[in-house]
Amino acid sequence: MAMYEAGELDVLSTWFGQLEDMVALRRRKPAEYSARKSLTTLFYWVDPAHPAFIDRRVRQALAHGLDRSLLARGRLDGYGDAITAGIVPPGMPGHVDGIALPHDPEKARELLAAAGFPAGQGFPELAISCMPSRRHIASFLQQSWQTTLGIRCEIAEAHGIEALLAPSGRTHGTVKIAGWWADYPDPDTFLRVGVEMAQPVWANEEYWGVIELAGRSVDQPGRLALYRRAEEILAEEAPVVPLTHFGVDHMIKPWVKRYPTIAVKYPGFWKDVVIEPH
Repeated sequence: MAMYEAGELDVLSTWFGQLEDMVALRRRKPAEYSARKSLTTLFYWVDPAHPAFIDRRVRQALAHGLDRSLLARGRLDGYGDAITAGIVPPGMPGHVDGIALPHDPEKARELLAAAGFPAGQGFPELAISCMPSRRHIASFLQQSWQTTLGIRCEIAEAHGIEALLAPSGRTHGTVKIAGWWADYPDPDTFLRVGVEMAQPVWANEEYWGVIELAGRSVDQPGRLALYRRAEEILAEEAPVVPLTHFGVDHMIKPWVKRYPTIAVKYPGFWKDVVIEPH
């Protein structure tokens, strides 16, 4: 950001920026801000083999305990939308609206109590792992679960994607926050590749069977029906829980008169960029 403000960079993506820094830069230079659409989903995942998360009701309680509308209004400052859909973002074939487990604090408390942890009693402390740029999301989860469910959480910043994806210890139940940006405009990139990144050992036979069938099918309506079933399983089992869909915004210098992008990840249109003398 310092290089951009000094004129040493022509374009700055806000993908890995700290939210407060992005907002401040956007406010200082509103004419240089460009909102770009992208096929992107931010989500959290848990370790389903950890004793804290083996019971599906615990995973469902965590999801029901989150008010995604409040997240969008109060923490994202215009950088994300309240989500009611599955992990496949809007604008992509296979997007299913209304499938996410809704915000329902009473149901969340009932599920946690039925799993043996009334008001969070006896539940192990959670560690929420995230990149520094997602700390505002982690603090939202922390506050929501402590207030709604009585579950204590600490935040552990992971410096680098390798640290974020490293296997967790067993001292705490670990929740990890990350996003997935489509590599190609098909639900396979989220429901297979993205979920495998987050859950390499999640062994739900029905889910992975559906994904395999969809990957081999050449019948597009049939494929989308299979992916819808995969979204239903993912929502019911809650090993991966979508939080928001959002764009990847840019700051672009006034002398850059053309900078085309599309919604998939890192497209290379460098031959089409126009930079005027400055």
